[in-house]
Amino acid sequence: MNLTQKLRPWVTPIVLIALVFSVVTLFVLERSAAPRRALTVAVLDVGQGDSIYIESPTGRQVLIDAGPESVLMQRLPKVMPRSDRSIDVALETNPDADHISGFIYLLRRYQEGMFIEPGILKETLTALALERELAKQYVGRYIGTRGQWL
Repeated sequence: MNLTQKLRPWVTPIVLIALVFSVVTLFVLERSAAPRRALTVAVLDVGQGDSIYIESPTGRQVLIDAGPESVLMQRLPKVMPRSDRSIDVALETNPDADHISGFIYLLRRYQEGMFIEPGILKETLTALALERELAKQYVGRYIGTRGQWL
């Protein structure tokens, strides 16, 4: 009896086991893949004014305005995972303190990818403190323009 004849009874069970293993592996990989996300938009009440948190289906996060003082730090963990300490884009709509002072606290706790501002100069203590914090954290600063893509 040669080797081929000895292995022939084992070929079918081995092929079936390999096939079952492949199907189970594909099923597990499909189930464990990242779930498809939906667009998330949360309007956060931060006191005087609002802050808007947006998370795209791809996971990109944008924060529009941050409100006064540190109120944002109490609201943001309710819409973001607690372990997530990054924001891709922070966007300032105007340099008044009730729109930007929360960014100072945000920069101290979260890593920001870029900071978009309207290009309106305002030399207040709050605006200067925000500029210092942005420089300290090495956050890229951009002036927003109509039609700009992120």
